[in-house]
Amino acid sequence: MRDLRTIAAALEIVEARLREPLGAAELARRCYRSHSGLRKRFADEFQCTVSEYIAKRRLTVASRELLAGDRSVTEIALDFQYGSPEAFSRAFKRFWGIPPSEFRKTRRNAGLFPKFSIYAEGEGTYMNRKPVDIGELYDALVANWEGYDEMRSYIINECKHYGNGYPECDQFAAFAAKCFADSVNRLTGPRGRYSAGLYPVTINVVFGYVTKAPPAGRLAGEPLADGIAPVQGYDKHGPTMVISSVAAINQLEFPNGTLMNLKFHPNALNGEDGVKKLTQLIQTYFKMGGMELQINVVGAETMKGAQAAPEEHKNLVVRVAGFSSYFVELHLDAQNDLIRRTELTT
Repeated sequence: MRDLRTIAAALEIVEARLREPLGAAELARRCYRSHSGLRKRFADEFQCTVSEYIAKRRLTVASRELLAGDRSVTEIALDFQYGSPEAFSRAFKRFWGIPPSEFRKTRRNAGLFPKFSIYAEGEGTYMNRKPVDIGELYDALVANWEGYDEMRSYIINECKHYGNGYPECDQFAAFAAKCFADSVNRLTGPRGRYSAGLYPVTINVVFGYVTKAPPAGRLAGEPLADGIAPVQGYDKHGPTMVISSVAAINQLEFPNGTLMNLKFHPNALNGEDGVKKLTQLIQTYFKMGGMELQINVVGAETMKGAQAAPEEHKNLVVRVAGFSSYFVELHLDAQNDLIRRTELTT
């Protein structure tokens, strides 16, 4: 009970001081707790550090201000305790994936990281995150998430997803894969026994055209996941956690093959150390039961540059899905699907 009340006080202090200097040590002092004690409590309850929580709340509120008014990026950066607009832009891009100026132009939703709260029920005190009502979720899906930006942001960014090493999520991917494998592998046709495979090549883009919005936050019409890899942009904990999740699928049940794509930024593989890490990752994946792995070492900015100036990037070759192609010769939607794949940096 005392711990929850301490956390409740800490959350209120954070909200009141988003525009003032506040670090983890000072927050612990104001809550009359040791720094290590408060840090452990946050890690247990929220799976993040105190500093991460403060930073995410600041960036969420700052993003709303970017959309709400005409204040400059510099003003907002200094208001939310960033030493310079450059520092703010770097943190903002890590959080949102795009810089503040582009965020303001595209008017992306800004409900990414809702405030945690404490509530009382009977004689107990409980911690609560932003809940999602099933009826409201249904309405959001019918509306293709229009008008439900905050809920969608919460689901995409705060809920657990396949591809991040969470067994409680990975088990559902494994279950769905097994159901498909069992259904296909027992069939026979004029040419013999059917063999299940999990490799959409680029048909995931086409299937996305006719697939409505699912509860995971994807918009209707957007590409589906490319193969057994996580949905583009949903893997946030690096390549080790990606292969850990994918390994939950028994690939021996797919004699027709599987498709696993990874995209690395070139800087992630610089030097002998980068090559060594990639080699170890590949070896580990196959030891865990992987059947096939395709790797692109090209930055999203390079591909965007090729879209803008195709004549200057005629020789840019990318691995698509089971085949390689000149990037500029791909259909625009296939190009965008490659760009949307998570760009791994570690």
